[in-house]
Amino acid sequence: MSRRGIPGVGRPIRAYWRHRLGWVAAGVLAMAAQASAQHEVPMTPSDLVLEAQSISVARLLSAQSRWNAKRTLIVTDYRFRIEQTLLDGGIGGFEFVVTQGGGTIGNEGQDMTSNPRLRVGERYVVFLDPDRGEVFPPFVGGSQGIYRVDTNGVAIALSGNDRLMLSDLVSEVQSLLALRGNDPPLRVHRADPQSLRPMPSKTYSPAGAGGTVAGSRKPTAEDAPDIETPIPGEPLSPEANDAAEPSQDHVSTPDAPAWHVARLSNRPIVWDQWPEDWWVGHVDQAMMIKWNRIVDDLNLVSNSQLDTWAWQNDRFEMVGWPTNQMMIDQFGEGWGASTLAVAWRRWSGSVILEVDIAFNPAYCWTLDEFVSATQAGSCWGVRQTALHELGHGWGLDHPWEFYSVWVDSVMNYAPKQFRLPMLHADDTAAARTSFPGTASTNLDGLVSMYRTADDSASMQASYTGAFSSSTSITHGSSLALGGFNIENPGRTTFSNPKVEIYLAHAWRDWSEPYIYLRTATFGTTLAPVATIVHTPGGTTIPSTVPVGRYYPALYLRLTGDEDTENNSAFSSPNVQLTVNNVPATLAPIEAWRTWSLGRVGPSGIWRLNLPVVAGRTYELSLCNALGGGTASFDTLMSVVGVISNDDYCGLQSRIQFTSASTTMRTVEVRGYNNTAQGTFTLAYRQVVTDRIFKHGFEAD
Repeated sequence: MSRRGIPGVGRPIRAYWRHRLGWVAAGVLAMAAQASAQHEVPMTPSDLVLEAQSISVARLLSAQSRWNAKRTLIVTDYRFRIEQTLLDGGIGGFEFVVTQGGGTIGNEGQDMTSNPRLRVGERYVVFLDPDRGEVFPPFVGGSQGIYRVDTNGVAIALSGNDRLMLSDLVSEVQSLLALRGNDPPLRVHRADPQSLRPMPSKTYSPAGAGGTVAGSRKPTAEDAPDIETPIPGEPLSPEANDAAEPSQDHVSTPDAPAWHVARLSNRPIVWDQWPEDWWVGHVDQAMMIKWNRIVDDLNLVSNSQLDTWAWQNDRFEMVGWPTNQMMIDQFGEGWGASTLAVAWRRWSGSVILEVDIAFNPAYCWTLDEFVSATQAGSCWGVRQTALHELGHGWGLDHPWEFYSVWVDSVMNYAPKQFRLPMLHADDTAAARTSFPGTASTNLDGLVSMYRTADDSASMQASYTGAFSSSTSITHGSSLALGGFNIENPGRTTFSNPKVEIYLAHAWRDWSEPYIYLRTATFGTTLAPVATIVHTPGGTTIPSTVPVGRYYPALYLRLTGDEDTENNSAFSSPNVQLTVNNVPATLAPIEAWRTWSLGRVGPSGIWRLNLPVVAGRTYELSLCNALGGGTASFDTLMSVVGVISNDDYCGLQSRIQFTSASTTMRTVEVRGYNNTAQGTFTLAYRQVVTDRIFKHGFEAD
């Protein structure tokens, strides 16, 4: 397994395994370091060993397609001959047969986009799933649990996310098996059919209407936009640090396509859409419109929308979240244990005749991209998954099943935090080439807050955030962003792209306050399909930026851009920049003094230094009537480790204390909550007691 996914790098393998088993015993699901599966729940390499019934190096001898027992799905039996047994698991030491959905009988072909492509005559490393059936992949984690071995002895995961020498893979599996011992396979990544969430679905009805659709219309997008108020206001004036940037790191216009299409649906495709009274109503249509911007009327929706669903009825159907029982009624088998979503496709020759798209209700699904793009979160994005599956619907395959990919694509298995409902240059090129002569977006630019690159340990592209981890910075310091992608998904060349750099209060939402820092101009030309990786110079954080936590954000401002939803890019939801001030030192005297101007932003804390002397009393005020202090927001003020105050005069704060020691204290001014923000002026003084009568009056 690749170095990034191997336990034992950084700590002993046995210690890792004890830790992993401890997690399992506690019922905690350990996810891969980069959650990057699209059709399956992501798994780490150790998960494959932990959950496998049998592990072997084997050669695929034959593949024989047949109808399943219900005659509702073509399945294929794959016969393997074992060359090396790593874990027997009761399958014997010579040959074994496994089955999965998809295959060809006569002129009819079927496939399931969750199922890996297997080639007769090839060698594989196989991690067999103990709960395998004959519909979903028989391997642990689907395509994650089977590696093809090429003629150079390189083992390549069919999920595309791992590549290494066979000898290294075998050695690591053997080390992990030694730690597992004789323990049976654990069911960690297993959806419990009894715990399926009540999600909307069309009803399975084998007698449901099929065949020609009676009327269709264009999809409508009443779904919320992907980016709130997608265009930040034009900067009023350039900042002093606006400048041309260094030359780009990497520009590529692929000589050969990075996408793959084997067969196509006839255009227009008429979908039986999700009912519009579902909580996801119109979301599927909004994703259809994204493809329609590239190929006019690629997707239409039915006027005779059905509330039933059946495979092999010659219709293109957005099924929803069918229950485990519906799956059994339809195919004789329930959902795959780790399957997230799937598109069933049926074709004759080079023409796709039917596609059904379904989501597994055993997992958490959300329309909130902040939640779905949170790396450690367990929820998956409805929009991005639907956009991906609709790509399968017209004929687009996973690019990494055919090429070593470095460019971005909605068909990639991107890490969770970089997985957004967006079409990239590779996707638009695929659609335009597959359906030539159709209207589409001409001028279009796209920017991401990450860079993609070729990954020598994977068939998939590597993803690296331009702002990859939360950090703090002080006024006057330089914000360093790493490289990020600029793409041309349109049909018109553009030059000298200008990328504005911002600090945003809210994630992917320009309707909340944001701070413009500067514009970076890159002296290059992007032809259609090109992707450029740029690394900007440093960006100074001026003292006028309120202290607080922000999402670094980019906006590609391109005059005449016909699709501005992809012109915005933000850091990941769990990655923020904290801006701090350089603390000024107060000099209290008997008379009131004021210090200004403090600026407090989201979750911000403004700090000041206060020198104090033991036995002396000090007063700090944001109350106008007490020394002339002011604040435009609900404040909370504290002397760290000594005293704090909230509402002394209305919503403002005031503190008085006598120091127990001579030292330097820190004064902090913040909002009462994360949304309380504004400016303040602090009044402060040293309170001097009566020098003559400080011990009281004594009569003669």
